[in-house]
Amino acid sequence: MFSLEQLMDKYTKSVGRNTNMLLGIVIDNRGLVPDSDIKRMKEFGEALKKSFSNPLAETSGKGNSHELDLTSSQKINYVVIQEDISKGEQIRKYEIKGQKNGKWKTIAKGECVGHKRIERVDARFEKIKLEIVENSEAVSIKSFACY
Repeated sequence: MFSLEQLMDKYTKSVGRNTNMLLGIVIDNRGLVPDSDIKRMKEFGEALKKSFSNPLAETSGKGNSHELDLTSSQKINYVVIQEDISKGEQIRKYEIKGQKNGKWKTIAKGECVGHKRIERVDARFEKIKLEIVENSEAVSIKSFACY
């Protein structure tokens, strides 16, 4: 079984990259999920809730620029983008910027968002901005949040 840290890393690199997370849990000789795996999955669920249940700031809407004002410098662990994919995936390239002491700094760049994109940040910022650099049609952001 994977450690809790490994599971969180796998989550951000699978679900956080618009794909499924495969856990690789097998059934034991009793025909049940082993107790140790059940315990770890509960810990994992709790870690996900702790990390992603209460955004520091969140917004949504149409357009190629979205900003989160944190009102003061706050520690950001993750930035999560969710595109409204009901009419397809439109985002081709994006940049996430953080503002510290009035200056913007690029903290993440990527291609494709889809259902969910998670960027690990681990820094303090006053504002977070999403800029859509390239898109195929009008962009609708279901959620842009930082945790």
